[in-house]
Amino acid sequence: MTNAKRTMLKRVLVTGCSTGIGAATVRLLLQRGMYIVATARSVETLEPLKEAAAQSSGTLFTTSLDVTVDSSRRAAFAFAEEKLGGVDVLINNAGYGQMGPIEEVPLELIRQQFETNVFGLIAMCQLVLPSMRAQRHGRIINISSILEVVSLPMGGIYSASKYALAGISDAMRIEVEPFGIEVVLILPGPIKSEFPRTAALSTQSLWNNLESSAYKPWAVPILSRWKANQPRSGEVSVEVCAEVVARAVEDRRPRIRYVITNRARMLYTMRKLLPDRILDSALRKVFNMRKDKGGQAS
Repeated sequence: MTNAKRTMLKRVLVTGCSTGIGAATVRLLLQRGMYIVATARSVETLEPLKEAAAQSSGTLFTTSLDVTVDSSRRAAFAFAEEKLGGVDVLINNAGYGQMGPIEEVPLELIRQQFETNVFGLIAMCQLVLPSMRAQRHGRIINISSILEVVSLPMGGIYSASKYALAGISDAMRIEVEPFGIEVVLILPGPIKSEFPRTAALSTQSLWNNLESSAYKPWAVPILSRWKANQPRSGEVSVEVCAEVVARAVEDRRPRIRYVITNRARMLYTMRKLLPDRILDSALRKVFNMRKDKGGQAS
């Protein structure tokens, strides 16, 4: 890509950088000479990024951030303003997946999911938007999931948070465009990262009740795969994903949605082309969630 097609957005605030997509994105943007504030709930987990910064042309600052805590959000944003002199790009990467059958996931866990994946993200946008409007430019990049368009069994709560993120981003994109601000969604498919392990941890409280669960025939094999962190079909590395996020930062005219992995592109196309009942039928076959002629689950 030529320089003429790239923006000059250099000052970047990134949430959720301890591992995975966030850490890989920070490393790549440092190599490209950007000024980065990387954040995580435990600032100690960001130490490896300092080593990467020392070998790059970029500049790195680190600070703690829990996106579910207002004082933490405000302190992290103030830190970024002080160290960078302003924020050109906010990358909302912090998040996790709450798995389990919707009937049996405790409401408290659902609230925690939305506090992190939705409310925390909205609050970070609300912090950066006034200064972006004042400087008449800015870019907000929200790391979503292909599950914002296709909701899978045992993943409905996580998908709900990503569906919400899609609605928020689509509205905000139109609202802030007059001020020179762009909003971009990243839709990864299966990425080789800590996400499956974290998702498995989110189901720990459900395992004790699975023996008596009506959903046991399907929940056990699905959740076991997450717990074992088994490789998923079509999985790609976090570095591949980071390349796409960096493109969303640098593109002069970014796409509204960047879909990552062949599996994600397939699901995205299926959602657009297939009637709902046909897609449901296909997913039931994939997850073996069919009824026998007597009406009992098989």
